[in-house]
Amino acid sequence: MIVCSQEPPKSPTDFKWMHLQFDKKKFGQHAWNIPFDVENDILITGLDLRNPSLLSIIFSSRGQVVIWSHGFGRRWGSFFIRPLRLIAAARVTASIFYTESGRDQFARWLANDKLFVARNTIALACFEADPTVCRDSYLYFGDYRDEKGLMELLDAFAVVAAEHPSVRLVLVGSGSTEASMKTRANRGGFSDRIEFHPRTNTPEGLKKFLDRAIATVSPWHVGLSVVQSFWAGVPVVTRPGNRHAPEFEYCVENENSLFYRGGANELARVMERLLNSDLREEMARNARKYYIEKLDIENMVQGFEAAIAFCEERRTLRPSI
Repeated sequence: MIVCSQEPPKSPTDFKWMHLQFDKKKFGQHAWNIPFDVENDILITGLDLRNPSLLSIIFSSRGQVVIWSHGFGRRWGSFFIRPLRLIAAARVTASIFYTESGRDQFARWLANDKLFVARNTIALACFEADPTVCRDSYLYFGDYRDEKGLMELLDAFAVVAAEHPSVRLVLVGSGSTEASMKTRANRGGFSDRIEFHPRTNTPEGLKKFLDRAIATVSPWHVGLSVVQSFWAGVPVVTRPGNRHAPEFEYCVENENSLFYRGGANELARVMERLLNSDLREEMARNARKYYIEKLDIENMVQGFEAAIAFCEERRTLRPSI
């Protein structure tokens, strides 16, 4: 197997990695240094509608092409490009979706046998929580951006902190709103209980924060942080809506996650619910169970294997010329 990427792997791999270069003056597979044998290979790619070279491969290639994507997308603008996504999915050999709902949306229009699910997750080692660490903090980790709703989190924490003097807020990340977040934290009057830490995406780097976490709080947008939180048996607090990445679908209200539907005051009340140790421990068990049963990396691999097997079967049935 050869994996082509514009970014090198962050750790040693068992597969061959090839640096992907793009020539903007060319189109189709000739614009990329992809070693794609149309007679024997299967090309699995995302669907970047801003990339005309990739689109030309999808629409003109005689080889086996598989699209791996969110589906229709959740942002308002995605509605207008749904026809193009459907046409692309109809053209390729198979499509793999992050979630069941993504597949079901396309199944209304396309043959279900060419649609597969590989729940988007991360390969993570066994997690053992440190029982000696006190769960004293609400945690956010990821990008600092306006769309994340982190100002609302800071306002909610000020409400919680006023009534519960032992709790803390831990923020692990980086981004464009960091300076304004620190200003807001200082203004809220509880900056001595708000921690800012540099961004880390490694399980080892996150573990010391997850061990302390009462919950992961991502007000307006969640993504893969759901997977890492559930891996550690940490429930998620968020707000339902269409701003989220597909991984939001892993959040089951009142089982492994709590939702709020108002502003900072309601978020604060929901955060406070998890100060009840019985509720938090029950939701922690549910979160961990969900990860083990549905988000283990093998589940994702099986989705890809099913799509590849389908392509191989189609190849054997293809009449020779």
